[in-house]
Amino acid sequence: MTVIRRSKWGVPYSQFWFARTFSWLDGWGLTVYKQFLGQSVPRFPFIKDEHYTILIDLTQNEEALVAGMNKNTRTQLKKAEGDGFVWSYETNLESFRTFFNAFAKEKGLKSLESDVLQSEKDALSIGKVEWQGRVLAAHAYLVDRKECRARFLYGASARLEDGVEPNLAGRANRLAHFSEIQDFKRQGLKAFDFGGYAKDTSDLQKQGINQFKESFGGVVVEESNYDSVWVALAKLFQGKFR
Repeated sequence: MTVIRRSKWGVPYSQFWFARTFSWLDGWGLTVYKQFLGQSVPRFPFIKDEHYTILIDLTQNEEALVAGMNKNTRTQLKKAEGDGFVWSYETNLESFRTFFNAFAKEKGLKSLESDVLQSEKDALSIGKVEWQGRVLAAHAYLVDRKECRARFLYGASARLEDGVEPNLAGRANRLAHFSEIQDFKRQGLKAFDFGGYAKDTSDLQKQGINQFKESFGGVVVEESNYDSVWVALAKLFQGKFR
């Protein structure tokens, strides 16, 4: 389990990622169980927030991982080998945040606040792909060593920036994910979590994101979140806890 503590509107609250047990007392505080893995699921005063994701089994050998991808993704990764991309870790949180927020602004997404990244920094792993010294893709993951899992949290691409060829940026993004899958496997992690799956959605954009994630293989699983009653009320009246 990974515990993240931060504040919202000046009020402290806790996120428990991949917990296998729960405390009734947490149900009366400001608590979110993210992707709860226990057999006995929390009941009231917890409110279920249904969540699905795609998991890739990292205990497979690399040949099996590649075979599990669809033809287009395998082709794009093969092309990426000749593009001169360089994958590496990003250790500067503010550099990642700046890159992400530029992408978020173009996409109309919520910006990433510094205090959010700071609260997660001890559990974060950030990778990036550069081309001719320019970052084309960057991804941040929450890594739970006990669960041997890497969970995708935030991703950004330079494909909307001036002077960037979209297909090149698309290959960089795929290569970033595959490089991170390979790296987490080398570290001994057992599961790569794509960070969400919009099951039965009619939203075309979300369908496209689902298809992209599915193109890497893996299986869709339900791992729901459980909000304390006060967090559920806050979501209802003031917006989502990030």
